[in-house]
Amino acid sequence: MFMTGYQDSVKALSYRRDLTPRQGEIVKPLLPSSDTGRPTEWPRKDILDGIFYKIANGCKWRDLPHDFPPYRRVHEWFSTWRADGTWDRLL
Repeated sequence: MFMTGYQDSVKALSYRRDLTPRQGEIVKPLLPSSDTGRPTEWPRKDILDGIFYKIANGCKWRDLPHDFPPYRRVHEWFSTWRADGTWDRLL
C-alpha cells in the first residue's frame, strides 16, 4: 500500500530516544499551548521525538527520518521552545 504522507502512516518502529507514553504525559503540561487556538498539525510528542533523534544522532535537521514530522516544523518548534524558555522548564 502506498502511503502519501506522515499522517497516513504510523511509525512502525520506535527509536531509542522516543518518549514512552508515560514520559509524554509527564512533559505534556510543561509544553505551551497553541496561542492561535488552531489545532496543531503534528502531535507534540512526535515533535519532541524528532528533536531528541536529531540531538542523539548529531544529524542535520534536513536528515531527520521521514517518519518524523517535516524537519522544518521540528526545527521551528525547537527554536520557539528555546526562545520562550520551554526547554529550561523541561530540563
